[in-house]
Amino acid sequence: MWQVMEYSDIIKISDYELAFLYGTVDVKEGAVKLYSDLKPKIIFATCGKDGAYLKTENGIWYHRCYTEVKTVDTTGAGDAFFGAALSKLLDTGFAVAQEQAMDILRFSSAAAALVTTKKGAILSMPSRDEIEQLISENG
Repeated sequence: MWQVMEYSDIIKISDYELAFLYGTVDVKEGAVKLYSDLKPKIIFATCGKDGAYLKTENGIWYHRCYTEVKTVDTTGAGDAFFGAALSKLLDTGFAVAQEQAMDILRFSSAAAALVTTKKGAILSMPSRDEIEQLISENG
């Protein structure tokens, strides 16, 4: 993992991967440590039903998981989160101040939550409209 991440500008890492690398269950602490060690432009640290963090040189932000959905299968949630995050980064021109960070996290968390409402990964990927609807209904 280290050999690849040291060349990465954008890293998506999960709580269990941070625990493996640093022995910590504190995702925020692990994300800050990883950022300090590798100096990427952006780190996304996900923690399943406990939400996600986004870390840049400008700060660290958190968004909750959308628990309002009925989870059937978590397969593909991380992929949906990261795909949605990359999509939003393209929308912002890779600008990540507080407003953009929260928008990216909200959108990505909603995408990940929606994937969990169906079995499998590829066919369960939500549309932008479905993601926006979940956000508008639940904040």
